[in-house]
Amino acid sequence: MTARCPCSRLLKGCELSYFGDADKATFRRRLPTFYAWKAKYGGMDVSQARKLKVLEEENARLKRLLADAMLDNAVLKEVAAKNW
Repeated sequence: MTARCPCSRLLKGCELSYFGDADKATFRRRLPTFYAWKAKYGGMDVSQARKLKVLEEENARLKRLLADAMLDNAVLKEVAAKNW
């Protein structure tokens, strides 16, 4: 599980990397996942990053629901096979 960090902070860090030479090295030392964030959020503004985060959370929720439904289905198939 990854640590949670506000989108605005991520984007601010990406902006620092582009515009501030002195702050760039400090930011990279403090936040080791800089390059992953830059790849994910590099060209976005804060509202786009928030929308992406909401979609990712919804996707994770739907995946959990699908896994639960598949498990229930497997249990029901097993019970039905024993009854016939």
